[in-house]
Order: sequence, then C-alpha cells, then structure tokens
Amino acid sequence: MSLRPSSMQRLTALAALAFLTACGGGGDATAPGSSDTTAPTVTITDSEASATATGPVTFTFTFSEVVSGFVESDIAVTGGSKGSFSMAGDGRSATLLVTPTANSAGTLNVSVAAAAFVDAANNANTTSASATQAYDTRGPSAPSGSTGSCTAAPCINFAEANVALVGFEGLENGVQVVNDPADATNKVAKLTKEAADQPWAGATIHLNGSAEGAATTVTRIDPARGITLRVYSPAVGETIMVKIEDGSNSNAFVEASATSTKAGEWETLSFSYATANSGTTYNKISVFPAFMVQANKIFYIDEFKYTAKSADVVVATPVTFSSGFTSNVLSASGGAIVHSAGSDLDGWSCNGGPAWCGSGAGGSGANTSMYGYYQTPSVPSVGVYNQIEIFGPGVTGFNAAGDTAGVTINGQTKINFNFNPNPEWFNSSTKNLGVVLTLGKRYTVGGNTCRIELHGVMTPTAVAVTAYSMNLANEFRVAQDCGAGIADVAGALAASPVISAVKFIGAGGGAAITGRNNVKSGANTSVLKDSAVYPTTVALTGAITFD
Repeated sequence: MSLRPSSMQRLTALAALAFLTACGGGGDATAPGSSDTTAPTVTITDSEASATATGPVTFTFTFSEVVSGFVESDIAVTGGSKGSFSMAGDGRSATLLVTPTANSAGTLNVSVAAAAFVDAANNANTTSASATQAYDTRGPSAPSGSTGSCTAAPCINFAEANVALVGFEGLENGVQVVNDPADATNKVAKLTKEAADQPWAGATIHLNGSAEGAATTVTRIDPARGITLRVYSPAVGETIMVKIEDGSNSNAFVEASATSTKAGEWETLSFSYATANSGTTYNKISVFPAFMVQANKIFYIDEFKYTAKSADVVVATPVTFSSGFTSNVLSASGGAIVHSAGSDLDGWSCNGGPAWCGSGAGGSGANTSMYGYYQTPSVPSVGVYNQIEIFGPGVTGFNAAGDTAGVTINGQTKINFNFNPNPEWFNSSTKNLGVVLTLGKRYTVGGNTCRIELHGVMTPTAVAVTAYSMNLANEFRVAQDCGAGIADVAGALAASPVISAVKFIGAGGGAAITGRNNVKSGANTSVLKDSAVYPTTVALTGAITFD
C-alpha cells in the first residue's frame, strides 16, 4: 500500500503504523516527532461558470496549509488586467479580480511561480501553479448588415415591426426608421440632432409599439455583460452615450459612453456598466448621439445587443456534506462510508487478502483523514478500480423503497474536497480521479430501482493533500438518467436536488468512468512500488462541501 504523508495528514499512533505494515505498506508514513519539510502548494480556481467569460473573473488561490508572504505581485496575469486582491485572514486562501482585455477574445492566464509563499515551518512552495479561462469581450457576433440579422431581443433590429423610437429634449421629430445608408436592404434608426436641441437630447427604444412611460421596453438586461451598438457616425470622435434604467423607477439607472473611431461607415461600439446594481431591473434603453454637444449632426444606429437576465443572482450558502471522518467507515457527519476495489486479476472483488487491498483513517479535528488502497503484484490486463463511497449526513445507505436523504443543492455550483494520491499513481500517465454524485430521488426502470448519477473527472496537481473544487455544470455529465430523458446537470438537479452519496474513484481500463468531454478516470498500472506491486490509493482529508 501507499499512504502519503503531508502537513495535514499524519498517522502517528503505533497501532495505525502496525496496521499499515500488516497491509503490505506503511513505508511512506512520517515518523512521530519528525520536522515539517513538506512544501506548501496552491490550487487556482475561478468564479466563471460558463466556458467563456464575457466580463471580470475572480480567481481563488487555495493553499494546502496556512501560508504567509503571498502578495498580489506574486501573481502573473496575461490576457487581462489585475483588480482587487485579498488575502484571507486565516492564511489559507486569496482572491484576485481579473478583467479581460476589452473588445477582444482570448485566454486569461493566471500563474504563481515557485518560492512565492512559505508555510509556518518556512518551507517555500517548490512547484508553480496556473489556471486559464477563455474570454470574449467583443459582445455578440458581428452583424451581417442584412435585414433580419437580429430579429428579437436580446438583439434589437429596426426592421422589426414592433420597435418604436421616442425622441426627447428636442429630438422628438428627429427620429426615423430608414434604409441603411450602406445597404438599402437593411432598416436602421436615423437620429437627426439640431443645434437648437438640448445637449442631452436622445431617443428611447420601445418594443411592441409602446409609448413613452411604458414600464417595460425591453427584456431584462444583464448589465455585467454590457451592450454593443452599431453606429454610423458623421465624424470621428463623436460621443455616444447609452443609458439603461428601470422602466418603472427613473432614479434607478446607469450610463456608459463610447467614442466613434470611424466617419461615414459602420462600426460596433461597446458600453460597459461597472457600477450597475445586480439587484436592479434594467429594462429600458436610451441612446444620446453627440452627447452634450449642440450641433447639426445625423447619426444612424442599428442592432442593440445585450444579454437577457431572467432572475436575480442567487448567492448560495455553503453546504457541508461531510465535516471529516471518525473512522474509515463513518464520516464526522454520521454518513456511512463504503470501500470497494478489485481488478480482473482477482475477479473484481478484492479477494487477494490484505496484501491486495485495505483502508484506514487518522488525523484529528479538521484534519481527520481516510483512505482506501488497492494494489496488484502484476499489471491487470483489463482494468482496476478502487472507490470510496461517502453518504450524506446521517445516511447509512440507499433506501430501496423510496427516496434517499442527503444534502439539497439550491444554487450551489461547486463541490470542494481535499485529496491526495499515492506517488506511484500520481506519477503514472493515468492519474485522473473520478467523482460520482448519486442523487436521492428513486426511479423505477424495468422493475429495478435507479438513481440519477453525475460523473466528473479531475486531474490532481500534487501528491500532497490539496484542496480541489469541481464545477457541477461544467465538469460533470449526466451518466445515468434513469429514463427521465435529462441531458444536463442543471436539469438533473432540478428534478432531484438532493445528493445522497459521493464516490471518489481510482479506476482505469475497462473500469474507468467518463466525465465531461470524454475525459476518463485512471488507476496506477505502470509505476511499481518497491519493485513489487502497483498501488492506487484514494485519500481524503477534512470536509466535503458544496458552495
């Protein structure tokens, strides 16, 4: 077997060491009283739930233990600019806001070099860490210029019959829908501003032929995503201001300006609303051509594009699935723990005795740990698996007669846990850990009990105990839908929001599980320990949470 020591996991009791030796291993355990020489590590995650960010992204740096000396300048960023930086008071995490380059598409790269921070024993991190996030701040796709290129919100085209423009402050008679000056097949809005008009003269866009004063003029706008507008300006350097507001509350609004860079031709301008209130309903758009200038000028506008926001952002509170481990068969939250392992060499049932498989627990307080191992004297020809299934608080197993209890997911988007593999598995080419979430609702398919399963696969970044977060929507897939016809994670959690059990799996070959994008789990079938066995050890430390 292979038990990995770390600053968060030490099995110092002689009885535990004797057990490990009896199980065919224990050589990796740290002797009692030894000094801390384990280097701290950091894992980088981000707040973006979608594959491509369209605005600022918060990166979180989670350390394997309490550290010091980590500052904003230790973080390298490409593809964007740094914003606010914060170090948690307990020294275990930090956050950095990164804003992608405006009006472009690319990848944010965030990295921390070696020797950037130290732990309490003055051990510096010896490995670097990095994370990437795709972004696209160009707004929606570029317009085609032809009629019907966008025919409904959240893209407003002036060829639509239900679009009405209402001018104000002198622009009442200066608003028309006309042929595009560059494409006679396309309809656009023409705004004629005269020198006698107010400097803040403009026009409000209304849908469904609404008149001024209507409570709702467009579907709800997500201000964090910004707005783009095609503009045909009479000159370079003209200021266009776009105001978004609550149609029923004239005091709830934000404004943004952009400057034309072309004359006598179309260009797309972007408007960003950094000071917008996420709780405000923005459903009204007004445009101000030649803002704060009194002059005779004609502008054309087309294709307001924005992201619709259907509901307020729900800030989910963390949910604890397990607060630690009292033993290798019971979580600190009272949930049962079940170990199983095997390969084609032993009939998939781990019947080779303690030299082939086993489990144990150790640590204390928040650093309690639990592990299960499997090892073979030769390489399996078909596959190998080693899994730990942990049930929710107070749950001892699945209820065959009805739904099973667990924790309820209500806006939580990530699962968080602390994991460390044995060195041999980590150094193999198949080191991916599989994670399976089993939902509590009971279905009956062909007379048999069935529960929806979500499968995810994670690649560990270190042998030491490391904190990992996996995004439910982006890193898991519906692997078993129990005939419910559910294709995505959101739909599965809506149908069955209770998670009853979580499995952590080292499995390769024919036993591998598949996560999103066909990523497969793995097990050690290539790196020997002591020239005798091929071990795969799944070890967990501390809490398992959802947030």
